Amino acid sequence: MTTYLSPTPRQRLVALAKCTLPLLAVYALTRMARAYTDHVDGLPVCEQVPWAIAVLLACAAALAVFAYVCGRGAFRVLRSGQYPAPGTSVLFRTRVYTGWWARTNGITLLLLAILITAFLIGLLSAFVFPAIGPYIAGPRGCAP
Repeated sequence: MTTYLSPTPRQRLVALAKCTLPLLAVYALTRMARAYTDHVDGLPVCEQVPWAIAVLLACAAALAVFAYVCGRGAFRVLRSGQYPAPGTSVLFRTRVYTGWWARTNGITLLLLAILITAFLIGLLSAFVFPAIGPYIAGPRGCAP
């Protein structure tokens, strides 16, 4: 027997907010990047370091939130055995899948969360710590 999730008006509003939130975040990061390039472009390298740290930490925070959302969704799907998981806000009437299809979706979300986390660790270890670490620790000063 096929079952469906039928959204209430409140659930539709929540689902619509969840759809627009990433777009607003990308817009905010784009505006931040434009302000960063306008303000920091003419500064010496030593004064650019704190700004570079702020930008990298903002990107790392965005990636961490995305990995958390994927991992949480994966665990909810794997624990319940159905996709979409119970309590998920949907915009339209959506079919509920169970069995191997739900497990496949849960495992895919979990692998996506693991890949994002690995990319985040690689990003931080490749760009933040080797290049900016000496400035933070103090052995390479910013004296002229």
